[in-house]
Amino acid sequence: MDINTLKTRVKQAAVVGSAVAATGIANAAVDTSEITTELSGAATAGAAVAAVAILIPLGIKVFKYIRSAF
Repeated sequence: MDINTLKTRVKQAAVVGSAVAATGIANAAVDTSEITTELSGAATAGAAVAAVAILIPLGIKVFKYIRSAF
């Protein structure tokens, strides 16, 4: 086996080895509990903002209605 063939085989082995290592890392288990907790908190905050966005115009309408009644 000459030196060029040996270099080619070493490069091929390095590529295969790095591909196997990358596959193992990519398939590692991911802890999603922190993400789920953050999304739950964001949903609660979003609901509060939506409620305020609905209640403020409603309050203005009711105030104008009551004021016009007297």
